[in-house]
Amino acid sequence: MNPTGKLEVVVALAEFVGILKGARFGTKLGKRNIAREHVTFRFDGTKLTVTIVDIAHTLPARGSWEGTVTVTLTFMGRFSKCPPTQDPLVIRYEDARLKIGTTSFPATWAP
Repeated sequence: MNPTGKLEVVVALAEFVGILKGARFGTKLGKRNIAREHVTFRFDGTKLTVTIVDIAHTLPARGSWEGTVTVTLTFMGRFSKCPPTQDPLVIRYEDARLKIGTTSFPATWAP
């Protein structure tokens, strides 16, 4: 199943980077558990909710997005070491990939 509309939101770079910095998980989870964990992205019309290791972080956003997009925590962990620099930051899902700025990750979409 694929989304019926365009999945794209725009957020403030500083707020998104704040989420990345605040989502420290490292050695507490261990490598095996990190590989099993997922990060989800959901938009409600005014806020983007990013859930990392069962902790939800919300930030103001604008755009259009339906359903939930999921990536593995492993990809987000690598991404947090070299965060995006575009402000405002565009986050979109297309062709089974989540694109955050200029970086993309394999992702799944669910209604």
